[in-house]
Amino acid sequence: MDCESCGCQLECFAEKVSAGANLHDLWPDVEAHLACCPDCAEEFQALLCILRAERSGQLDTSAGG
Repeated sequence: MDCESCGCQLECFAEKVSAGANLHDLWPDVEAHLACCPDCAEEFQALLCILRAERSGQLDTSAGG
């Protein structure tokens, strides 16, 4: 898997993982790419943090702006 392929679906991967899915079980090729690509891994972790904050109510996304 390359960065372009991973990046196109990174948000989807992060949403599923934030909901409890196991990245290794569902997408081992993505997990392998994230393990060797710090740029994609950083973007994935940032998305995951945002989604987890939204789910826990720590991030208010209802404010316009």
